[in-house]
Formats: sequence, C-alpha cells, structure tokens
Amino acid sequence: MKMKLVIKEPNKPAKVCELSGNDTLAIAQKAVGGYVQSIAIGPEVSILVDEDGLSKNLPDNCGFVGTFVFVQEVLISKEEGYDWGSLNEENVRKALAWCEKHSEEVHPDKSGSVIVITGDNNIKTYREQLASDAQSKLMEWQSL
Repeated sequence: MKMKLVIKEPNKPAKVCELSGNDTLAIAQKAVGGYVQSIAIGPEVSILVDEDGLSKNLPDNCGFVGTFVFVQEVLISKEEGYDWGSLNEENVRKALAWCEKHSEEVHPDKSGSVIVITGDNNIKTYREQLASDAQSKLMEWQSL
C-alpha cells in the first residue's frame, strides 16, 4: 500500500511524499521517528506526532516538536473503525497552507510548566476550553 502524506520536518519546508508498506502504524512510526500520537486537525484529517517528542527534547516545529505528518482518516468498517490513508488533493493543499501559516509557532509545553486542575468546576471549564480549541481548529482548517 502507498500512502500520500504531507511530512513536516523541523527547519524544513513541508513536502508531499508517498510512503509504502503493508502496516499503516509502521509507516507512521517510521515517518515520525517513534510512537505515534494522533491529533485531529480537520474533518477526516489528523496530524501524527512522536508521542515522546517532548521527553526526547525534539526541536520545535509549527507548534509541535519533531517531525510530523498529515494523514487522511479512512473508515474501514463499523467494527474495525478508522485507519490512516492517503490525503486527497484538497487536504494536501490545506496541509501545506497550514504548515506555512504556523511555521513560527513554538510548542506551548516547552516552557516546562505543569498544569494542575482540581475541582469539578475547574475540570468542566478546562474541558469546555478543549472543546472550544477543537472547534477553532476545525474552523481554521475549513478556511484554508
């Protein structure tokens, strides 16, 4: 299987490439250089990052750390759920535009600060903020 992805390495422009293999997880791990964490960025599009990127002290990259890739979310079946697949042309264009727009951003956790949330009201507020952030990401993706 070939997967058409947008890969963004630190201090380099984003590029479109095709990676081959039978196992999408292995392809993703090879691309990011470690264990994969998926972050939804738009409808049916995710960014895959190295989940240990901060502890590995990887360099900043558009608000993330280390190399990351954009993938299409593909429904396999109701039983099997989603898998990662090739980006369509529209999402390739949006991924490249997104990288350009966010090229100067620094990962927010690089400050070394720790967030501690206690109490039901604070947790509710934090969850509402996460939902708002997700909605903002979706609106931004759709506007690209």
